[in-house]
Amino acid sequence: MASVYVLHHEYERLGKEDVKFIGVYTSRSDGEAAIERLRGQPGFSWSPEGFSLDEYELNKDHWEEGFFVSVNINVRLLGDGDPVWYCVEGYWRPGDVYEIGKNSTETNIDRWEFKPGQVVRCEEREIDGAPGCLFAVAAVQESGR
Repeated sequence: MASVYVLHHEYERLGKEDVKFIGVYTSRSDGEAAIERLRGQPGFSWSPEGFSLDEYELNKDHWEEGFFVSVNINVRLLGDGDPVWYCVEGYWRPGDVYEIGKNSTETNIDRWEFKPGQVVRCEEREIDGAPGCLFAVAAVQESGR
């Protein structure tokens, strides 16, 4: 079976993994030569252990199951006084809506404004100078539900 060799470089930036696709090669030695050419370049040289060269058979599915994009969502706790937000696991859905995670073992779920399994619209807000924090602000009625 014919194969190709796919080269990536992975590194961490601001606490998140980032991946650069570098190229596809017809032999392992061609991919290894590319690593040697790039290893001293800016960015690559800061994380020289980040290279990965993987063999892939042609005409074969290499990802056979679906996927979820996991995110942290802040859900308001209902009660008296100032708003209190609780960080829970959620999943991105098409249309930029999110599903509150169903596998929570938390004991205060009855106080969550939005419950596990519910689909919500979120707003991005800044917390302590960190942008991009998601806050559940409204329930979304999905069509067909």
